[in-house]
Amino acid sequence: MTTQTLPIDPFLPQIEAAVQSHSTLVVIAEPGAGKSTRVPVALSRSSQGTWIVLQPRRWAARMVAGRIASENSFRLGEEVGYQVRFESKASSRTRILLMTEGLLLRRLLDDPELSGVDGVILDEFHERSLDLDLGLALLKEIQSGFRPDLKLVLMSATLDPAPLERYLPGAKVFRIPGRVFPVERRYLDTRDLPSAVGSVLPESGDVLVFLPGAYEIEKAVRELSEWTRREKLREFDVLPLYASLPEDRQREVFRETGRRKIICATNIAETSLTLPGIRAVVDSGLQKVMRMDPALGLDRLETLRVSRAAADQRAGRAGRVSAGVALRLWSAGEQEQLRHFETPEIHRVNLGKAILTLTEFGVRDFSAFDWFEKPKRSMLDFAREELLSLGFLDSSGAITADGRRALRLPLAPRIAAIVIESQKSSCAGFGARLGALLDSISKDERIRDEEGFLHRLNRLTPAEMRVARQIEGRDAIPELSMDHFSHYERVLIRTGASRICVSGRIPGRRRVRAREGVLPEVALLLSAIDQGDVIASSWVPLSKASLHEFASRKRRVFFDTDSGRVRAVEGVFFLDLELSPLTEAPVKREEAQAALTEHLLKNPEARLPDSPVLRRFLARMAFMNRVRGEAGEEPVGIPWEELVPVLVAGKTRLEEIEAGEVIRMIEGMLSRRDSERLHAFAPDKIEVPSGSWIPVEYDSDPPRLAVRLQEVFGWLDTPKIAEGRVALLLELLSPGFKPMQVTRDLKSFWASAYFEVKKELKARYPRHSWPEDPLTAKPEAKGRRRG
Repeated sequence: MTTQTLPIDPFLPQIEAAVQSHSTLVVIAEPGAGKSTRVPVALSRSSQGTWIVLQPRRWAARMVAGRIASENSFRLGEEVGYQVRFESKASSRTRILLMTEGLLLRRLLDDPELSGVDGVILDEFHERSLDLDLGLALLKEIQSGFRPDLKLVLMSATLDPAPLERYLPGAKVFRIPGRVFPVERRYLDTRDLPSAVGSVLPESGDVLVFLPGAYEIEKAVRELSEWTRREKLREFDVLPLYASLPEDRQREVFRETGRRKIICATNIAETSLTLPGIRAVVDSGLQKVMRMDPALGLDRLETLRVSRAAADQRAGRAGRVSAGVALRLWSAGEQEQLRHFETPEIHRVNLGKAILTLTEFGVRDFSAFDWFEKPKRSMLDFAREELLSLGFLDSSGAITADGRRALRLPLAPRIAAIVIESQKSSCAGFGARLGALLDSISKDERIRDEEGFLHRLNRLTPAEMRVARQIEGRDAIPELSMDHFSHYERVLIRTGASRICVSGRIPGRRRVRAREGVLPEVALLLSAIDQGDVIASSWVPLSKASLHEFASRKRRVFFDTDSGRVRAVEGVFFLDLELSPLTEAPVKREEAQAALTEHLLKNPEARLPDSPVLRRFLARMAFMNRVRGEAGEEPVGIPWEELVPVLVAGKTRLEEIEAGEVIRMIEGMLSRRDSERLHAFAPDKIEVPSGSWIPVEYDSDPPRLAVRLQEVFGWLDTPKIAEGRVALLLELLSPGFKPMQVTRDLKSFWASAYFEVKKELKARYPRHSWPEDPLTAKPEAKGRRRG
């Protein structure tokens, strides 16, 4: 029976009562309040069916189920149980069922009505995984449709309830204080982990060290273990904790051994169950986050700074059972630069599996779907196009038989496509092994040759082998041999054509370089980032011979930027990547025109000859259209897309396009009315009082007229263009043609500034006119001198 009173206990009767009158509850309880273990038990007492409790991680589902059983003298697998990937400990008598979010989605696909389920508790909702967002949206839709009796409870320690109240009208919100003891926050900008841990060891109890990933944790465990031996700290055990760690090793952090612990953990230790005995936290401030690069369609694992909310959540682990200390391995100044909250997965990962799930539920308009937080349209469009290319959706947007098979596999769509293709090819074991490997492979791992690749497939880790057995549906997975490698390659090429790299390029002619090491001549990219060039961090090598089966002899016509002309080459190509030496071929007239047109439309910087006359002409048109556009008037001119084909007709080089020809063509394609409007609205030159015609410079805003002061005597007001809408910027020059004054108010200049200019320059230019009254003086034409 329960022997400990937790802060949430006094609120449980209110929560039990509220669930009878409200379909949705939101419970915000500070860390340590007991929400994960006490709320499910209280709600199960007030209903006859099962309550599903969602946890973000497998280890948390198992541990919370075990804690509930222990506190209530339940039998694990009977009154309370859990279902996680590869493991189930539950029965028909289970009333409280802990499970991960992904398994809930699979259950909804099989049983959309959630038969026998009274309610679903979404614990740790602030973590906002994609599966959790999707699960909430589908549960809301089910609740508003054929299961109005279904209860939903959302729980979190750090959550702003306002967005949820808008999304779930009528939800009852509980705010419950926790039992958090004071935590002293210190800052130490260092990479020396042993010294950082050593600085908090005088605190009694255990130490929790937050690190970004399994690799960093295992390295830290070795380093800290050696340090404790060297320093003769015999009372300490150094233990790892991360998601892929075997369950028996995860349970070690909870065992009471009478010895102090230094626990090195990922962010899985931020939430859910309280780790006993923690008095000090050492936080690296780093976490590994999955992001999709939309330019490449590849997910990549990034090591990023945590948010302020996550840092506070981590620090709070030191104050669950007594006062503690949190040592942050960054400066106080860096703390102020941290973002406030984490970016939800829905805005940063591939949405393919989510779109496939929604399609199976009958959704077609993904933008109109009632998301808690709508994803970007570009992310939705990319996911849909990817599913179409993989054959998981048909042209009407309906899910295909292969799409349904992919949905049942515990894999991302691209990896599922490899498995399905290999199964069709009767390649026993390959798809299962490869799918398992790609599902878990470190983003820093590189398989450098065929032998290494096969060796890795035949030496899966125990966790990977479990995935392989689940994919294959049997326990015995045959080993692979080199004799079949070319067959395996064909599967990879068919399912990953857009990510094949040949001689440092991928389809689309994008350049690729390795983050470390050297890329093989032919490779399938597994992980890469778009930084202008594509930076690859993980790949599978392929043989060039296998690509030839999918290649064809092609003729490619293109504009060669190095030579400045259109070229034609012929050779063997995989998509647009050449596999054989290219031979030059003659260029046909229509091919040259098409290639030049494409080049000019895609490369604005290479559009036209560099000519001052042409630049002024185009600037005049741009000025006119800008002013007219601001007034809501139609633009004047010829669209570039229409002009280019005329300009390049009969040409094979850009240098053959002359500036004068461009101007003549544009003027020739303008209507008479538009041509007259251009000359009136944006004149090339303006006559000044001296009788000279001075060019207007349209490279400034407003346009500028540079003219000698002596030529504008008698001009009272600043001249205007654009049908009187825009006053010119007058740049008044000295007799030596040097700028001396800039003004848009000529009247004010004559009244004041003119006399200062006259005083300064009259002695320097005594042979030029400096009248007392410039408004009545006769202007001097360019080059004339007072005699």
